[in-house]
Amino acid sequence: MPCVRQRIRPRRRRVRRSRDRHAHRANCPQRESGSRISDRIVAIKVPSADPTRNRVPDYSIWRRRGRAESNGVIACGLPEWSREMAGLIRTLTGAHDEGVRCMAMSSDGSRLLTGAPLDHVVMWDLNTGMIARHLFSGIDDVPLAVAFSPDGTLVAAATERHWVILLDAVSGAEKTRTPLSMTTEGTGVAFVDSASLLSAHGRRYSKYDLSLTEIKQFDGLQNGRIFDMSFPAGGRLVASFHGFADPGEPEIMVWDLDADQLFCSFARTAGKERTAMTLSPDGTRMLMGDIDGHISLAAMDSTPPGAIVREFEPPSGAPAPALRKMVVGVAISQDLGFAVSGDEIGALRIWELSTGKELHRFDTGMTITTVALAPDSTFAVTGGWGQVGVAADGVAKVWDLSGIVV
Repeated sequence: MPCVRQRIRPRRRRVRRSRDRHAHRANCPQRESGSRISDRIVAIKVPSADPTRNRVPDYSIWRRRGRAESNGVIACGLPEWSREMAGLIRTLTGAHDEGVRCMAMSSDGSRLLTGAPLDHVVMWDLNTGMIARHLFSGIDDVPLAVAFSPDGTLVAAATERHWVILLDAVSGAEKTRTPLSMTTEGTGVAFVDSASLLSAHGRRYSKYDLSLTEIKQFDGLQNGRIFDMSFPAGGRLVASFHGFADPGEPEIMVWDLDADQLFCSFARTAGKERTAMTLSPDGTRMLMGDIDGHISLAAMDSTPPGAIVREFEPPSGAPAPALRKMVVGVAISQDLGFAVSGDEIGALRIWELSTGKELHRFDTGMTITTVALAPDSTFAVTGGWGQVGVAADGVAKVWDLSGIVV
C-alpha cells in the first residue's frame, strides 16, 4: 500500500498543477492570434540578444512565451523591469560618477557628447556603445553645455567658470578658449554655421568666430539671466529660458539674431512654471513643458508669432496625475512629425505633433535630466542618473523609435 500511495501522489500533484495553470490562464487577457512575445518581436521591437548591443541576458524573459497587450507592454505575470527593456538599444555607462547634465549629438547621429560635473565631457560611439574619448580631463571646471560643429570636426563647451572652449573632435586636443565677457557661467553653446558659434551667458548672447574672437553681442535680454538656450543650426531665432521671473513677466524669450530684437516671449503663469523648451530644427515651432507635466506647442510663423496651437494630451482614459510629472527635456523631429519629452519620473514619451496625442511611453528606469533625438529620428537618447529619484552614477540610454514613428 505505501508504494501505491507514493505512485498516486505525484499523479495528483500533477493534476493540481494543471488545474492551477488553467485557472491562471482564465484570469489573463484572452490570447489572440500572434499574441505570443515570440510572434510579436517586430511589433514590440525587442532588443537584440547580442551582448555587445545591450544588456539583455541569454536567459531573458523575452525568450519565454507570454502574453502581450496590443501596445507591446508586457502583462500577465512577467517582471516589471521587462517594460524598461522594450525598445532599449543600449546603455552608456561607466563614464560618469554624477548625473549627466548636458548632451549633444553629431549631425550624422554616430556620436554623442555627455557632460557631468565630476567627469567633464565624454564622447561616445553610438554604433558600438563604447567611449570614444574623454574630453577636458584634468580641468577643474564643469561643462554646462556642449555642441558639435555641423561637420563634426569640432566640439564646443560653455563652462561654469566663465569659459567657452573649442576642441578638436578627432584628437580631443584643445584648440582655443576665451573668457566670457560677463562673470557668469556659460549656460548655452551652439554652432551658428561652420565658421561661427553662439554662447549664452548672463543676460546676453555672444557670437564668436572659430578663433573665439567675439564678433557681436546681443544684450537686449533684460529679464534675468539665461538658464538654458535653444538654437537650430543655421537659423535666425534663438530661444532662452529665464529663471526667477515674476508672474506675468517673460519666462521664455525668442530673439531675432538678424534684426537684433525681441521676436516674441512667453510670460510666466503662477503655479505653471515652464521647465523645458526647444525650437524645431526649422525654427517654425516651439515646444514647451511645465512643472506639472503639461506640454504645449507654439507657432513661430503665426500672426502674431508665438500663438499656442496645440496642447498635448495623455492617452485616453489614463489618470493624468499618475502619468505626468515635471518635464525636464523636449525635442522635435526634423520633419516635424513627432516630438519626445522626458520627465522627472523617468518616462520618455513620444508625441504626434499634428494631433498632440501620445504615441508611446518608455519607462526608462532612470532619473532623466536631458533628452536628445537622432537627426534621422530613428532613436532617442535619455541622459541623467541611473535610478529614478536617486543620485546614482550618470548614464545615457538609447531607445529605438523605428517601430513607433513612420
